Amino acid sequence: MTSHVSQTATEDWRYIAEGGSTIVFSYNGPVHSSLDNKVLRLRKISISQRVILRLVPDESLPHLEVVKVEKKWLRLLADAAEANRPEVRRAEDRIDWDRETAVLADNLIGGSGLAVEIKPKWGFLPCPDYLSPTTRRIKTRTCRFCMHAYHKDAAEKHVPSDFCPLDLYSGEEHRVRVALHALWDAWMQTDGGINNLRIFASGRVLRPTTDLALLQSLLTSTESTTSHSSVDALRIEFINALLPTLMTTRILRLLSFLQRTLDPLDIEGVAALWARIHGDKDADAPLGLGEGVPEPTLDEWTRFVDAYLATSQARTNTCVVDSDPVADREELRYYCLAYLLSATFKDCSLVIRVGSRPGPETLDTAADGQEEHQDAHTCRKTTSEVKLIDLDVKSIKRLAKWEKLDREIVTAYAQTRRTS
Repeated sequence: MTSHVSQTATEDWRYIAEGGSTIVFSYNGPVHSSLDNKVLRLRKISISQRVILRLVPDESLPHLEVVKVEKKWLRLLADAAEANRPEVRRAEDRIDWDRETAVLADNLIGGSGLAVEIKPKWGFLPCPDYLSPTTRRIKTRTCRFCMHAYHKDAAEKHVPSDFCPLDLYSGEEHRVRVALHALWDAWMQTDGGINNLRIFASGRVLRPTTDLALLQSLLTSTESTTSHSSVDALRIEFINALLPTLMTTRILRLLSFLQRTLDPLDIEGVAALWARIHGDKDADAPLGLGEGVPEPTLDEWTRFVDAYLATSQARTNTCVVDSDPVADREELRYYCLAYLLSATFKDCSLVIRVGSRPGPETLDTAADGQEEHQDAHTCRKTTSEVKLIDLDVKSIKRLAKWEKLDREIVTAYAQTRRTS
């Protein structure tokens, strides 16, 4: 474990972004062999990566290193970053000053070349066995993201409503191209404001209104204007740059597998099982889904992953429950933890690093974790690398929120279908 992080100046670290449980800073200080091209992930809540590392191959994850940090340094860093944080995040939480360690990770969006972050979302349709008669027909025919896009569109315009994750996960070139086309169009329409596609160059977020020429130079190595016709051509270049990687990477197949095998009951089935156990008719206020139970410990997560891995490889279809769950607290706990992990994989992101290089290099010259592709039209060789990020395990307290949101989404979508 290295302890040099707290010896750096806090102004050497730039706030990048944050999720529900971590805040991320990139190193922008003097040249430092251990810190250059690194990001620092600070926990807002305690969570162990050891759970994820047992489910996702190491080569699909950024390199992580635990580093020592000091409370005084953390407070200075937190104060310096506060003005850059979204207002909604500032109202909710802060950096945990009492942490003695942080995680130093590869800065996947920094350095030369292009980095593209895609949040692929849900990659499967649920098994009908544990759905109610009123939702079964809708949920087994329409993907969750598409329903959610309808639900959010009235209040929020930064939603790629034409994007269907099932296209991205399909493994079919035409459908993957359609998915990328939809993401690009939404990125253009929102000036880079959508959550599902972000494009970076040298660690900076690119915006269509200001950075199309830069993006074009990175994709084509040529100077050009940004007229309407060239924007259409740039979209094709962008899609062609990502398509070979998305067609060959195993990460999307793994994500879809983990999502569906960890969510065999759907949130409806988990809620129904919870109600059978906690819905005591004699109680004045029966416990709601996820209420009154402790967060999983690391030991409990270890036992859960042991049990999951013991049977997961035999699960080859969507309906992955061999028999109906029994009204048993231990079994309920298993399905609650499974749903939490499934939610992690539904909400994570892919970072695809794309960099072109001329010359007759062979596949053997690609670095570890990288793939090399050759454009059929330009014969230009392109190396790419795909990593999974934002794999923070969710809190069990969010189960009730998800169950409520699920009902709202399906109800709103059903009403939309009836009136259209």
